[in-house]
Amino acid sequence: MTISVSPSVLLPPVPDTSADECGDDWIDRLPGTGWTEIALLSDVHVGLWPFEVVALHTDAERDRYGLAVYRMHDASVEVRAFPDARARNTALLAYASPQGADPLRGDDGQGSADRTNAAVRWRRPQFRGREGELVHLAQAARLVGVSRAAVSQWAKRHDAFPELALEAGSPARPTKFVVREEFLAFARVQLAPDSRRTGPRSPNRPAAVVAAEQLATLQRRIERLAARRQALAVQLRATDGLLRAAQRELKDAADQWA
Repeated sequence: MTISVSPSVLLPPVPDTSADECGDDWIDRLPGTGWTEIALLSDVHVGLWPFEVVALHTDAERDRYGLAVYRMHDASVEVRAFPDARARNTALLAYASPQGADPLRGDDGQGSADRTNAAVRWRRPQFRGREGELVHLAQAARLVGVSRAAVSQWAKRHDAFPELALEAGSPARPTKFVVREEFLAFARVQLAPDSRRTGPRSPNRPAAVVAAEQLATLQRRIERLAARRQALAVQLRATDGLLRAAQRELKDAADQWA
């Protein structure tokens, strides 16, 4: 984990990071920290979910405004402090992509893909836009109650191991993603009682424990998505208000010059 803070002010601590996790895991730990994930600002995408996640801290009473950027490829978080919201929001624009572009492809309609191409390498491009169907290998191990090392051994020893869909981060030590359902089907075969395997076996956790963890993860994701939907609804209402005001001003101006 690497966390850098500039300049040095009293901002709330951000959640820890791990090389075996992705942006979703970091987002799940944000509630209660004083930081809030931001994925959409007006009509632009923010960040490169789940490889780059942007979070904001706002304390207007003490004039403390923070911007935190989680990057999966090196398990780092950069935290920056600003004296006012305007300066913070100006810096935020550096992590924005126009809505309608594919932020995971790096296509902004003008051919600029430098930020994303360095971090994301698609092995199965047909899953672009279907990132919710993917899990990285550490997540996959937790899903079926085995160690990360066991999954690595499966990948090395079995030709039937699911084909990688995506690699993210440093080419020297990429985070690897597979299709969730393909992995679960493969794991069911490997963990079946009559499965013929050699070598030491990783101890399996009770199925009830695994199921409870899966349910808790899904519940957190539902809560996070519901909160995001609510925030977007607020933004939409505000935009509608501005639109109506502009339309009234246009009508008044037209009437004045008629």
